[in-house]
Amino acid sequence: AQLLGGARLAGADCRKASLEAARCAESVWEGAQLEGAQLSGADFRGANLERCTLRGADLRSTVLSGARLVQASLEEAVLESANLTGAILTDANLEAAQASRANFEKVSARQLHAPRAMLETCRLLGADLQGAVLGRACLDSAELGGACLKKTMLDTVSLVGAQARRVDLSEASLRAAVLRGADLESANMSGANLQEACLVEAQ
Repeated sequence: AQLLGGARLAGADCRKASLEAARCAESVWEGAQLEGAQLSGADFRGANLERCTLRGADLRSTVLSGARLVQASLEEAVLESANLTGAILTDANLEAAQASRANFEKVSARQLHAPRAMLETCRLLGADLQGAVLGRACLDSAELGGACLKKTMLDTVSLVGAQARRVDLSEASLRAAVLRGADLESANMSGANLQEACLVEAQ
């Protein structure tokens, strides 16, 4: 595996590069081009990926815990089973990303743009997604306990069977959202728009 721990590669052009299982902890990639890169299984914990372009990158099982991904472009990236615990995703773009089974626990992701993202069975426990845009995303069976989704746009989102105890959905837009079988015990839905939402068998 490539040893890039602590490396400074800000602004580098690494499009379609092969960095599977690379060790990149605490490295700096600010503004780098990593579009279509093969990064599966790599270790980017604590790395600075601010404003990076990662469109279509393969990040399966990649470790991104504590990484800075502010304003990063991750459209159509594959993040299945990736670990982003505690990562900073403020104003990042995950439109149409494939992130099933990924761990987003305690991420800071205000103003995240993730419409049509596939986030089924992912962990978002304690995540801060205030003001995020998640329209038409799939969050079936996701774990959202204690997450902040205040003022988020969740129109036509699918939350079938989601575990959402104590989640803050105040002032969120859930027009035509599907929450069938979701666990919403102690959820805060004050001021939420639930027009045409499906809450059949929700608890």
